Amino acid sequence: MIDDGKTILKLTKGDYIGSMQRLYKDEPAVCTFSYDAPVSLFAMKKVNILRFLEKNPGILMKSVNDI
Repeated sequence: MIDDGKTILKLTKGDYIGSMQRLYKDEPAVCTFSYDAPVSLFAMKKVNILRFLEKNPGILMKSVNDI
């Protein structure tokens, strides 16, 4: 993840892109992501993520400090 031209976080296998808190609050993303090699992604619809968070509130609580 890059902020103001500086790399502030490198994602590894199993990490997710985005903020669960911002998604839950229906707020727009504040970061962009890029990768200069092949990558595999798994995408989910917002409604499915919200349903998952409702059933697993601990995940939302653990992500309080998400960007």
